[in-house]
Amino acid sequence: MPQYTEFPEPVAKNDDEILISVKAAAIKHFDKGSASGKHYSAADNRQNAIVIGGDGVGVLADGTRIFALGVSGMIAEKAVIDKSRMVKLPEGLDDATAAALPNAVAGSAMALRFRAGMQPGETVLINGTMGEKHTALGTLGSMTNKEADTTLLAWLNKTDVPKELRLDLLDAAEKRNDPAIRAKLQSINVAMSKEDPLAPFRAALYGGNAADGKKIFFERAEAACVRCHKIVGQGSEGGEVGPELTHVGANKPREYILESIVFPNKQIAQGFESLLVTMKDGTSYAGVVKSETETNLVLNSPEDGLLTIKKENITARERGLSSMPEGMTTLLSKHDLRDLVEFLSSCK
Repeated sequence: MPQYTEFPEPVAKNDDEILISVKAAAIKHFDKGSASGKHYSAADNRQNAIVIGGDGVGVLADGTRIFALGVSGMIAEKAVIDKSRMVKLPEGLDDATAAALPNAVAGSAMALRFRAGMQPGETVLINGTMGEKHTALGTLGSMTNKEADTTLLAWLNKTDVPKELRLDLLDAAEKRNDPAIRAKLQSINVAMSKEDPLAPFRAALYGGNAADGKKIFFERAEAACVRCHKIVGQGSEGGEVGPELTHVGANKPREYILESIVFPNKQIAQGFESLLVTMKDGTSYAGVVKSETETNLVLNSPEDGLLTIKKENITARERGLSSMPEGMTTLLSKHDLRDLVEFLSSCK
C-alpha cells in the first residue's frame, strides 16, 4: 500500500546534478503502478521504499522556476535533477499546469505525428475543449516571452482559424507589442468591409458560453434584457415591451441576433415599432402600441409600463426608436456579446 513517509534529503552526486525544491509533480499511471508494485519495472523495489515521480516543476537556489526530469523521485519536497534535462518556465504559466502539460503532450504526440501528419514548423494550440482553447489563447496573450509572439503571429496568418476562436485570437494579439503582430492586426482592420457595420463584431458570432449568456440575459442589471423580453420556460416571466425570444434561435440566424443587440434600430420586429407621443402639457411618452380606440391609446412603456392616454390630449405622434437602447456595446464586452448570442441562438 503506498504511504507518505519521511526520506533522507537526496544528494547531488556529481557536477551534472543539482538539488531543487519541488513545487508540483504530476502523478501518472506509471507512478501508481510503481508505488503499488504492480508495474513490471517495480519488481526489484517491492521490498524497498521508493520515491515516485519522474518529472515536475521546481525552483533553483536562485529562485528560477524550471520543469525538469528527476534523477531522484520528484513527488517530494526536494529532488535531484540533471542540469541538462531542465527548462526554464515562462511567466504566466502556473506550477500545476506546467507539471501536467508534458504528460498531455506525450500522450498526444504519436497521434499528432503519425495520424495528423504534423510537419516541422507547424504548431498546435491545445488538444482539449473549446473552453480550454479559449484559456490557452488568453494565456498566450499575457505571456512575456518571444515564443508567444511567434505562435500568435502564426495563428494570425492562418486562413482556417476556427470561427469559435477568432475573438480570443484577436484579443490575445491586441495585448502584444510585437511590430509584426501590430502590423497584421492593422491589415485585418483595413480589410474589414466599410459597408458592413457589423464587421468589427463578427468575431463574436461563434464560440460563446450559453450558460454565461443566460446569466447576462437574466441577471446583468446594466443589460436589463429581461425587463423587455420574455423567454418561456427559462425561469422568469420577463417583459413584453420587446419581442418574445423563446424560439429566436430557431427563427433567426446569429447575424440577426447580434445585429439586433448592437444596432437595435436597424431592423425592428413587426408589431414592436415604438411610438412617441407629445401631450398638450408638453410631456412625452414612448412605447409600443398595445391597443387603440377612437378615444384612447394604450402604450407599453419600458419606463412606465402600460399607459392609457386620452387621444384628445395628444398634440403630436411619431414613430420612435426601438425600445431597446443603443449603446449596448459600451455596457457589454465582445465576450459578453458572444455569450449572449450563443444563449439566444440556443433558444429553439
